[in-house]
Amino acid sequence: MAPPSARPTYTDTQLAKFLAHISLPDVVLPNVHTAAHGSPDQSLVFLAMLQKNTLATVPFEDLSIHYSAHHKVSIDPAEVFQKVVGRGRGRGGYCMELNCLFGSVLRSFGYDIYSVGVRVNRAAVGEGEGYHEWSHMVNIVKIGNKKYMVDVGFGANVPTYPLLLEHAHEESSVAPSRIRIIYDNLPDNTDPSQRFWIYQTRHFPDSEWISTYALTEVEFLPQDYEMMNFWTSNSPKSIFTNMIIVAKYFLGEDGELEGTLIMVGGQVKRRVKGKTEVVKECKMETERIAALEELFGIKLSEEETKGIRGLCTELKGDQGGS
Repeated sequence: MAPPSARPTYTDTQLAKFLAHISLPDVVLPNVHTAAHGSPDQSLVFLAMLQKNTLATVPFEDLSIHYSAHHKVSIDPAEVFQKVVGRGRGRGGYCMELNCLFGSVLRSFGYDIYSVGVRVNRAAVGEGEGYHEWSHMVNIVKIGNKKYMVDVGFGANVPTYPLLLEHAHEESSVAPSRIRIIYDNLPDNTDPSQRFWIYQTRHFPDSEWISTYALTEVEFLPQDYEMMNFWTSNSPKSIFTNMIIVAKYFLGEDGELEGTLIMVGGQVKRRVKGKTEVVKECKMETERIAALEELFGIKLSEEETKGIRGLCTELKGDQGGS
């Protein structure tokens, strides 16, 4: 019997399919099984490459809540793998799906990894002040004697590079954005001695830092995420039950992340080099379904498209939201 600390892993065949899915350059394929056990520098380089290619291939999306007969989200690693990689229809998932998948991939390659819960800052998502309940997850990867926060499931504001857990450590993101992490108290806490790692972003070099979400280093267990996933995918108070959200990064000619495509409701925007433009306004379901395939590469089945009928997120011409 496996110990309680055992976590699911993928087979070599599944890992090969995942690498092919994210178009990892052929030059690194012979080294994938040794990268996690190489020097700290080698392990970090491969980790960053996996993260970048995953962001450029696998979309952040909450479509299963809206476009399905069951309106459920599974975070079982085997089911998420089949959804994202196995069926070949360009699907992704939201935070707990994608970080569960990515964490299982890293563990299968031999990385020393565990996951933690996250509180999202309401101000960062336009919902006022204070922090949300535990509603997001990220992975903590230990390389040598250092810890890195890794996230592939936070939409258009995801950290695009492994962030060293060191106060005020800063990295470049999709130009001209910057990201950093600080160690500080939350304004919501009654105990001023409490400390969280707070992930911050800023879109331009001269703009203010925005506190996006907060995490601790305390490991969360699979059953914690089952509870979190149930709330975020079912509660009428959750942003995901009230809005269709899709985000996908794309690469530039230099092979680096250059920008994002973002769908909110029926509107699709493209953000490149700090500039945002609207590229599509969908008023009907047929338009949005076509945009998902043409712009994001997401192919929904006929049965899935029927699942949105009668929901508050269904587009109905002038009566629908966008």
